[in-house]
Amino acid sequence: VDDYIAITNDVSLNITEQITLSAWVKPLNTGLRALIIDGIKYQLRLNGLKAEFLINDSDANEANAYGNIILQGSAIPENTWSHLTATYDYISRKMQIYINGCLNASITTSGGDGKIGALDYSRYISRSGDTFKGVIDDARIYNACVTNFNIFNR
Repeated sequence: VDDYIAITNDVSLNITEQITLSAWVKPLNTGLRALIIDGIKYQLRLNGLKAEFLINDSDANEANAYGNIILQGSAIPENTWSHLTATYDYISRKMQIYINGCLNASITTSGGDGKIGALDYSRYISRSGDTFKGVIDDARIYNACVTNFNIFNR
């Protein structure tokens, strides 16, 4: 079944300073850039089976040519439930990925103001490579850096 959830443009999702994304996922072979949570300025996704967290901060030293910073974590098992959490705090400039409650990848960014900027992936809406193959449950977006302990133990 090709299901998805679309949330209308809401000011509460225009997050620029602190963010936490989390979801339970049970992926099949996902291919390239399988989106789990896709906001206008942030993404939690799989690249193959590797967890990735993307924010747009075009004036950061770590930003790529598109103005995005991509933090890549380890691969998660196929056809098995895994809990993914990604956090970013513009004050500490730290991006983190947690897999099943354990810190898996972290980077501290530098340069610019540290705030999350505009990200426009609308040109990829119909791109079949962005489709998540598998099951996603309990996807959440917080406008704060929630500790992974608090998320994983809910």
